[in-house]
Amino acid sequence: MKKVFPAESKHVATNVLIDGKLSKDKKQIANAFGVYFTETVSRLHQSFSNLCNNIGNITSQCFFNRLNSGFVFKFEEVKEQFILNNLHKIDVKKAAGLDNIPPRLLEDSANVIARPLTKIINVSFEQGTVPDDFKLAKVIPVFKKGQPENINNYRPISVLSTVSKLLEKAVHEQLTKRCLQEPYL
Repeated sequence: MKKVFPAESKHVATNVLIDGKLSKDKKQIANAFGVYFTETVSRLHQSFSNLCNNIGNITSQCFFNRLNSGFVFKFEEVKEQFILNNLHKIDVKKAAGLDNIPPRLLEDSANVIARPLTKIINVSFEQGTVPDDFKLAKVIPVFKKGQPENINNYRPISVLSTVSKLLEKAVHEQLTKRCLQEPYL
């Protein structure tokens, strides 16, 4: 049985068509996926930009109406108990992100790391920034259907670090809570 490395998928073809030629070179294949996925994101961004331009006047008006009505959103301080609870709910079967910290380790060390993680997330909220390491992900091409040699038959899956997902949960909870209290539209 062939050994599959952590960043490899058993569904990724070992031969991929690049510029009309079949390639077996892993580095060349990885670069081709990188270019393909980046171009795909650019195309999506352009189509969303076009859509937003078409509805821009409506959303701008809604935004200014909210500003004029005194609507202000500010993140609340995240409590250590929130982080601790979510560390205990981690799905330990999920893959580690680029930080290579296994979810099991985070769950097992929850009582020790909850306080510093809470501090990091609260500083992120105060400064209105996301730590650069939280923005990094392993991007794994996953085969959809068709010919495995065709790079167009793959979609990207981003594996984020578990810690960055805690920040996302805190943002999601506060935004959801606020939107339920005061609907946006």
